[in-house]
Amino acid sequence: GVRDAGAMTFRSRLVAAAAIAVVLAVLGACAAAYVASRTSLVSSIDGTLRATADSALSHQGPIHVDQGSARGLTYQFVDATGTVLTGGGLPVSAAAKAAAAGRGPGYSYTTITLGGTPYRELIVGTVRVTVATTPFQPIHAAFQLALPLTSVNRQLAHLRWALVLVAVGGIVVAVVLAWLVGRTALTPLDELTAAVEDVADTTDMSRRLEPGGPDELGRLRRAFN
Repeated sequence: GVRDAGAMTFRSRLVAAAAIAVVLAVLGACAAAYVASRTSLVSSIDGTLRATADSALSHQGPIHVDQGSARGLTYQFVDATGTVLTGGGLPVSAAAKAAAAGRGPGYSYTTITLGGTPYRELIVGTVRVTVATTPFQPIHAAFQLALPLTSVNRQLAHLRWALVLVAVGGIVVAVVLAWLVGRTALTPLDELTAAVEDVADTTDMSRRLEPGGPDELGRLRRAFN
């Protein structure tokens, strides 16, 4: 009884090790797929913001922001003091004021929350903009644009559920395959153990085991013989 319990313990360890290895691989693949998908979706929003900003700033004269190409777009121009020159609806961050003053990168992205909805924001620094109060003197400002991440989060929610199903299915398959592999791999060892126990019980030292192959079990059989 003690020997059987020990054998089952070793079998359980082997099955658990194989199952854990496969489960970790499945979870790692699911996590990598989610991160890659999220990065790709957010990058597409960043690309839309950059294209909209470049289009608005590419010509001389009054700046026109095409909101038709970016649904839900919110934008504003803000000077170094934090005063909103035109547009509005976005928080004036320290990064925006620094960008208006010519400090920091020319383009920077961040994620903000407006009214409980996450937005992706682009800040373009040191833009020369003309406002009604100073029509003949362009002012250095920062250009802020933001798009809601509602569609991105919706797609990611669907992806999370799909990956959860894949992970659960992968875990079930991993456990079953680990059990089958453990059972198959330990069959020769079970036979060897039974033969050795039989020799120990009968003290029949004339019995010989099949020499087996060149692997570890074969070496053990030949050493026993």
